[in-house]
Amino acid sequence: MPESSTNGVIIQPNPYAGGQPAPPISMPGQGLQQNPGGSSSNNSQGSGQNTIIIDDEVTFSGPSTGLNGTPQQSGPSQGGNVQPTNQGTDFNNTVLGMEQGANGSGQNQSSGNATGWWKNGNGWYYIEPGTNSQAKGWKKIDGFWYYFNEKSGIMSIGWVKTKEKWYYLYPFAGADEGKMLTGWQYINNEWYYLETDGGTGEMNVGWKKDGDNTWYYFFPDGPMAHDGWVNINEKWYWFNSKGVMQAEIIIDYQGKKYYVNEKGAMITSADAEEIVYDGVTYKGIIYKGVTYKVDEDGVCTALSVERPADANMQSWKAYIESTLELSQTCKIILLAGIACLERRCVYHQLRENFRKPDKCMGGCDGEKHPWQGNEEYDYYSMAAYNIKEPIYLDCSYFVKHCYWKAGIEMDCSSTEGMSTRADFIPTTKDELKPADIAVKGGYEDVKVNGKWEQEWKNGHVIVFVGYTSTNEMVWIEMGSHGNDRKFTSKTLGAEYRLKKFKNDF
Repeated sequence: MPESSTNGVIIQPNPYAGGQPAPPISMPGQGLQQNPGGSSSNNSQGSGQNTIIIDDEVTFSGPSTGLNGTPQQSGPSQGGNVQPTNQGTDFNNTVLGMEQGANGSGQNQSSGNATGWWKNGNGWYYIEPGTNSQAKGWKKIDGFWYYFNEKSGIMSIGWVKTKEKWYYLYPFAGADEGKMLTGWQYINNEWYYLETDGGTGEMNVGWKKDGDNTWYYFFPDGPMAHDGWVNINEKWYWFNSKGVMQAEIIIDYQGKKYYVNEKGAMITSADAEEIVYDGVTYKGIIYKGVTYKVDEDGVCTALSVERPADANMQSWKAYIESTLELSQTCKIILLAGIACLERRCVYHQLRENFRKPDKCMGGCDGEKHPWQGNEEYDYYSMAAYNIKEPIYLDCSYFVKHCYWKAGIEMDCSSTEGMSTRADFIPTTKDELKPADIAVKGGYEDVKVNGKWEQEWKNGHVIVFVGYTSTNEMVWIEMGSHGNDRKFTSKTLGAEYRLKKFKNDF
């Protein structure tokens, strides 16, 4: 277990917390914007309100350090009720008016009016029209809630606690003074959430679901957890700088890696599944193609080679050669593509007769894979004919070349064939694997039976290498006439159609 200053297990977990959190609608309380409450995923709870039971106390610090640098220990400082400096004095017979920058929008100054807003040197009062009695407790005036001291009747500002619930009343002079606030509020350098459902305004504690599966956690004294670990019911949870609970992700913390599952809880060896790697059984996880063993403190150690952080060709070459996560066929396809780029294996020397290629000018030796049997390397079938000499290895023949090196023969030799024929079948982004391909194209106007119609035309094909450790797509491609050779990261748009070979390898 990570180091902790915990005083024990004291918080009941949210019974249905979890799921991959979505990005927040905005930073809580950004500007004057307030995020609305989300919809509860449990019909037994009110919309947007997911509050847990607090037993005794809570662990506020994460591994080796306090949350946000300082453990949260106390509740919100109470703004309190404004008491008269000279109790028992008479009202000053002045009714609140807009000119005075006070409450009660639209009210006019009128010294003869004995009801409505009144102020002496100690605070604001409200005299009930018709009864001439002082308002005490909660009072809704012109659509806004205010709270008046139960004894003195003076309007409260700042934090107020009634019936074991905390509320926050706008504390500064002006037209909003004393109004109960709702939604996200930034108070004394911390974020709070004051319930918006039904306009209740009560300070949220415990778990809060906002929007589509975005989870926040609020300490018993109200501040939102952020920038660190929090221990809840013997489980560690990580909250980012915006307070969003992270899920299904590796957390890098103080030089070590930790994994939090789909419910946001950090996994230890007690929770991890048994996995077999290189003939040995471990307690661990597989995350984005990398196998990790997990110890009792939740520290994850990579057993397989970690994917490179960017599209560095040599780093990927080393990864492909050493990882056990890829099949041998897949490795040959990818390494053949890298070899073409390294050797600048683009143009093929022409024979003197028949204008057929004799050898690769880039140094490709034409070594065949053992699975190819007695077949010789056919430079002609691996190169597209171009009117301008020499013959070049274009994008589709580049793909055919890489697959041929792995012992896979295919009928198609063009982007059209790779997009429409039986060698390759559609796949999805979620199922995309190394050595799959993407065919780029677009709609063009063509005349069919005398009428103009839009028809999909294929123009380019690239080979998928894998995802970086930062989740970027990496591709190998051979451009037109071989002039544009790339090993690059690229996010695909709708102009690409994803394909995989018809047989698994």
